[in-house]
Amino acid sequence: MFKSVPVLCYHKVSYAGGITPERFTEHLEYLQNNGFETISAELLYNFMSNNVKLPKKPVVITFDDCSLDNWVYAIPLLNKYNFSGIFFAITNFIGDGEKRAQFPNKNLPEILDAKTSFINVLKNSDKTQFMNKNEIYSAVHDFGHEVYSHSVNHQMCFKSMKLIGNYPEKFHWGIYGIYNEVKQGTKYFDKGSAYAYDGFWPIEENGKVIFKKRNTDERYHFCLKEFKESKEYLENILNKPIDFFCWPWGHFDKVSMQALKDSGYKGSFTLERFPNSYGTNPFYINRIGVNDKDNIKWLSQKLNIYSNKITATIFFKKFKKQKELNKILFITDSNKYSSG
Repeated sequence: MFKSVPVLCYHKVSYAGGITPERFTEHLEYLQNNGFETISAELLYNFMSNNVKLPKKPVVITFDDCSLDNWVYAIPLLNKYNFSGIFFAITNFIGDGEKRAQFPNKNLPEILDAKTSFINVLKNSDKTQFMNKNEIYSAVHDFGHEVYSHSVNHQMCFKSMKLIGNYPEKFHWGIYGIYNEVKQGTKYFDKGSAYAYDGFWPIEENGKVIFKKRNTDERYHFCLKEFKESKEYLENILNKPIDFFCWPWGHFDKVSMQALKDSGYKGSFTLERFPNSYGTNPFYINRIGVNDKDNIKWLSQKLNIYSNKITATIFFKKFKKQKELNKILFITDSNKYSSG
């Protein structure tokens, strides 16, 4: 009656940022020693929708981005402890190639930090720091894990024209997906998800860079295209339905959520915290973000809280979308910008 399923959200499992393989091992040992069993996205969906029976202590383990270290470290460690994972892939970051070596084999591929990996793929189309087609296929069909969509490009936008800084002193890797060219002095404004915010976009006109605000209908169709495209791409690789989606940055709104439903998905994973119980809307599957320093004490506390509907309701966390302005802004050669 009061059961809630905790869903953990990891990103990298590496020595180049994220949680280390040793700490991830500690987490898995704790789960195993305390009787937790991983369940699939489909079983979680059926529990939330139809109250199907679950193991006594269910848990879901997810990973955002499908970075290479997930293949090298996370999957072998999950296999060792007989756990299954759910991996969310950015489909435009998936390349070709042979399966690479996995822990504990020798001659493991070099793992770079997340920021460098994202810059390399957006700037140079270097996809080597993300799981390739063969690795994604193997993760599902050889090892029994799951892979679902995390969008086509993990697209960022400028949600407001609040100036944060100038490249290279201050920037986020997402600017490589906004500007055609990033150079000395390129301006970096307040960021947000391009799926949840209309955003301001740079356009060159008569020697000026004009930041034009996209309208909401344009954003809906952008979302619809990306959600369908990523779904179909993964279905072609895996030859199985792709029914679930994970929101980049955990950002979404009514418009993007409607586009997701219209794209044929059954549910989506957020970064909100709330119960995952019978009656919870499966388009709002709540997750617990795991940081690199989160130890066993932290893990135990979170599992206790979010395994119970009452305590999970008390310790909630919701995403609140910020208001957007309706302005067009200009940048000139003098490095000043003005509204119009």
